[in-house]
Parts: sequence; structure tokens; C-alpha cells
Amino acid sequence: MGFLDFYSNCFDPRHYGVNTSKGMSFYPLPQVNQHMFVIVDPVNPTNNTARNSFRTPDVLNHFRAAFFCLKSQITKEFNK
Repeated sequence: MGFLDFYSNCFDPRHYGVNTSKGMSFYPLPQVNQHMFVIVDPVNPTNNTARNSFRTPDVLNHFRAAFFCLKSQITKEFNK
């Protein structure tokens, strides 16, 4: 659930990229992105492996929906 929570509610792909060659670290993008993931290729650091991720907002919305669905189910279990 932490993954879903972080990527749907905390991570902002317009301002940060993911560097896979540096332990999955995050770095500020030099300019505001158009809502698309930027993931550095570990083999070629000048390549964005997610450059065709034009449906990033849809992915994040599905992550958010999954997170809240799971959270709702857990809350129901604790309130029994």
C-alpha cells in the first residue's frame, strides 16, 4: 500500500524524475514536465525509458483508486 500511496498522493512526476542507476533516487527535473514519468535508463543515462508514458495521469488515478479501495477494506476489517 505504501507504493500506491506514495506514487498517487505524494510523488509529482511534473517536478521529479526517477534515477534507476542511483538506487532508485528521485531528482528535480530541470523544467516542469507535462505530467509524464521521467525514468533514467540505467544503461544510457541520457535516455528517458518512460518517454512514451502519455497516460501517466491515468496510471496515477488508478493507483489512487486502488489505494483508497484497499484502505477502505482495511478500515472495514478494523471496525468489525
